[in-house]
Amino acid sequence: NLQLIGMGDNRTQGGLAQINKGSGSTALLTVRAPGVLIKNLGFNGSGSTGGGILLDDDGSTKTAFGTTIENCHFKNCVGTTATDASTGGAIMWSSNGGAWQVLIKGNRFYKNVGDVVLLGTSGSVPQDVVIANNDFLGLATSVDCHLYLAAGSGMASVMIRDNYFADVLPALGSGSVVRYVDLTGCTGLFANNYF
Repeated sequence: NLQLIGMGDNRTQGGLAQINKGSGSTALLTVRAPGVLIKNLGFNGSGSTGGGILLDDDGSTKTAFGTTIENCHFKNCVGTTATDASTGGAIMWSSNGGAWQVLIKGNRFYKNVGDVVLLGTSGSVPQDVVIANNDFLGLATSVDCHLYLAAGSGMASVMIRDNYFADVLPALGSGSVVRYVDLTGCTGLFANNYF
């Protein structure tokens, strides 16, 4: 039940307390405890390749189930490959998967190679994940895929609703996915999203 809440509530760069390390290959923030709330913070991955928030859950010594990420701003987040959303982005599940019952709500994503990314499901398939009321922005030439949830076996009972995708179809040069979303293997609901 750890809570990380920034003082601002304006989902803009500069309107929120911002986390930016400028270099390195580890995530700006790693979650390894249940019930964490992350709210009103900015994450700027400029200069690094570790992505924004990593949900690191092996189902044993570390877990990230019940995480809520709300009213945050994500910019310039990238994984290990600058043109492939499947290697990381703004919010990521580790290759173990896990981290069930996650809520990603009311955030703004801008110029991330990947916005919400599943890196794998070797431990367990994430379930009961809600991605709602978020703004996914471009530029199209900066984005490979907004929602890449296709790694491993995908997600089960994922609800993706009431989100806005404001750019034209992602078109990152040498991109590997170049789609708004890739939900291969997922089950659940995809409704009331605007493109």
